[in-house]
Amino acid sequence: MLSTQLQIDVIRGRFLKLNKARIERTQELMLPTQRDLLELLPLLFHLNVPELPGYVDQNTPAGVFSYILDDKLFEAAKRQWGGGFDPQKTGIWSYDIESIFLMGSCGTVAFNRKSDFDVWLCHRAELDDYALSRLKKKASRIERWFESIGLEVHFFLMNAAAFKRGDVITLSSE
Repeated sequence: MLSTQLQIDVIRGRFLKLNKARIERTQELMLPTQRDLLELLPLLFHLNVPELPGYVDQNTPAGVFSYILDDKLFEAAKRQWGGGFDPQKTGIWSYDIESIFLMGSCGTVAFNRKSDFDVWLCHRAELDDYALSRLKKKASRIERWFESIGLEVHFFLMNAAAFKRGDVITLSSE
């Protein structure tokens, strides 16, 4: 019989393998520019700088827990937005976004070039109403920016603690 930790590790490994396959299938149907942008999506919530789409103001929540901008993604960001910002000099003082989930049909047989992307932004439970209003505004601006380049993306803000508890929320009729 496997130990509980070993069982968790096996399940986690299966999940990561399936998730990687879903992302690869999704990317196969996308144009190279769209692939870059999907890869860069977390950066838009990690950094809070005027040079990136979605910027609201300096009080907007930012920082994605454990996000790392590697050299490949940095080069893609420079191609997309120019070299006007240096992510190494942008201090992240807190991680207001605990996780980002790409949901819906992407990576399944139902996914096609016209499919939209549903993204769950799991934020810290401690964000107050003002911070949440700034984050919603940023998400709306990023949705409009993606729409301007031919990608339909929808963001859903989730309280990370409530999500972990399994609290039920209504997202949409989908």
